[in-house]
Amino acid sequence: MKTRVAVAMSGGVDSSVAAALLAEQGYEAFGLMLRTGSATPDLTNRCCSPHDIAMARHVAATVGIPFYVLDAQVTFQSQVISPFLESYAQGVTPNPCLSCNREIRWGFLLDHALAMGATHLATGHYARVIHDGPNSRLLRGLDRRKDQSYVLSVLNAVQLGHTMLPLGDLTKQQVREHGRRLQLPVADRNESQDLCFLGGQDYRQLLATQ
Repeated sequence: MKTRVAVAMSGGVDSSVAAALLAEQGYEAFGLMLRTGSATPDLTNRCCSPHDIAMARHVAATVGIPFYVLDAQVTFQSQVISPFLESYAQGVTPNPCLSCNREIRWGFLLDHALAMGATHLATGHYARVIHDGPNSRLLRGLDRRKDQSYVLSVLNAVQLGHTMLPLGDLTKQQVREHGRRLQLPVADRNESQDLCFLGGQDYRQLLATQ
């Protein structure tokens, strides 16, 4: 069976380079981007704004792969945002990125990718996955300053078996260099490290309104 890879794209440099490298290596790749919504109607999700979608679409066109947008707002609200708010109400500090990876990226998104004929889902995470026959192992990324294996530790064996992580053996600097070499418009784009569904708002401001 030919390896057909759905690449989770966000419009950022990491997912863009992951998509470009897979296309360059000859994989049958296509881009998928999720519209996940925000905590309140007046906020804009920093991972799926109209600008982000436009940039991801531009990158896909640049590297010559199809690109699709999936609406995951209802699922994201019920599986990520609502549990985030409920956890604080119960005095528990949540980690919504773990929930997002388990329920959204390797739940909702992976299911849709497989239904679209993909054999694997690739992301721009800095971690490595080794496939040894029916077994798959998650390892830390080569760039220990960027390692994201922790947020992928919630994946089960089946999900890991469908996973590709093209950036696991690269440093952030090398990823940007690949972006420039491939003439990607997001090669030097700044990173966003806050919670995407807060739109730049401090989480305490949101909690005060609940």
